[in-house]
Amino acid sequence: MSVGVWKIHAGGVACVACIGAATYGFGVRPVLERQSRHSELQVEIAADRDRVAEAQEKERALHAEMDTLRSLGAGWAELRGEPRTLNEQLAELAAFAERHNLVLTTTRPGEPEARAFFTVRRISLAGTGGYAPCAAFLHDFVEAFPDATVEGFEVKAQGTENARGATFRFDLAWYADSAGVEANSPGESG
Repeated sequence: MSVGVWKIHAGGVACVACIGAATYGFGVRPVLERQSRHSELQVEIAADRDRVAEAQEKERALHAEMDTLRSLGAGWAELRGEPRTLNEQLAELAAFAERHNLVLTTTRPGEPEARAFFTVRRISLAGTGGYAPCAAFLHDFVEAFPDATVEGFEVKAQGTENARGATFRFDLAWYADSAGVEANSPGESG
């Protein structure tokens, strides 16, 4: 073979190498990158589906809890009847204390505090009475007022010479539907 033929063969090999590189660079490599990206996206989609399924399960559980709370709320509404004004609540509370042989000296209602799903109205009571009547009041309060709770209390002995025996302070809280408390605000109840 002569030198001219080698130049032709070298040029042909160079052309084939260029065509191969161009084919890889513009054809094979983008396809491989797309397949790799497609695989990554499939993994992301599977993870997203798992997160969606988990969120849907949580949503179902929350709806079930809300249904349970609604059914409990409906039962409370039947127990308590229609929403009462603040004065009606205070009168009922004073009568309840009197039935337990307690003498109220201070009744201090707080302003309604709006929360996400309900409203809280705190009422502080102070007075005199024996230790046993105070304990009975607190025990019976939970059953008599299912829409309320005792947040705190303090009972102090006054000594043996006092017939009443002790002073007390009860911090109570009523939980109500926001609409019911707004309708029974202190301005309306006097």
